[in-house]
Amino acid sequence: MGLDFNIIYALLIAAGVIIFVRFVKPYLKKNNINFYEEIKLFLLVSGYAFREDKIKAIAAIALEIVKGLEELSLASDEKHYIAVDKVLRELLIEFDLELPEEIIEGIVRIAVSQLPPTN
Repeated sequence: MGLDFNIIYALLIAAGVIIFVRFVKPYLKKNNINFYEEIKLFLLVSGYAFREDKIKAIAAIALEIVKGLEELSLASDEKHYIAVDKVLRELLIEFDLELPEEIIEGIVRIAVSQLPPTN
């Protein structure tokens, strides 16, 4: 009757997940470190791969447009469609890059999730 290392490995993995969720994830959220990684992951899952500098530029353009539209007194649906259109046009002008509208919508949604909460 020996010691079963599978149980020990499972306990170590569970402890690691709990520590990550409890301490590391809030730190990353607070410092906004994962914004570009979220955009990168979304593009990769959608079937698009770009260089790191282009991903950062795409994310910066989307975030800038979303922040600018946040000040307008329009309905959130209207802001969303305006943001998608502006990001689509800006990427076409800046990088001669034409992505499907669904991809741009996902990028805009990720950028909106980075905005501070409103009352």
